[in-house]
Amino acid sequence: MSKVEELYAQARELSEAELQELVGRLCEMLRAHRRRRDRLATGQFSVGQLVRNTKGSPKLPEGAIGTIRHVNKVSLAVDFGLYGNWRISACFVEPAPNGVVMARSAGGAFPASA
Repeated sequence: MSKVEELYAQARELSEAELQELVGRLCEMLRAHRRRRDRLATGQFSVGQLVRNTKGSPKLPEGAIGTIRHVNKVSLAVDFGLYGNWRISACFVEPAPNGVVMARSAGGAFPASA
């Protein structure tokens, strides 16, 4: 039996008030873990660096290239050209591959030689 299964079995015996307290504490632990992860991730980026979006959305496609404008504690302010300026978690971007530049006219990124 895994640790999660053991904890689940124990949690089934808790009262509603105890479950609410447990869920509240677990949510806070998860938020703290994500804050630490995001703060560590922002340390690898700097202003002016080109980055590639790794998590797509309808308004900002995966693979869009942008320039970091500001580094906050847990997020980055990034100019994605045609897609606009975004405040995005550093966990959702990676350094852009060599030879890629930000497109200002159409279609995201393209090789520097194009």
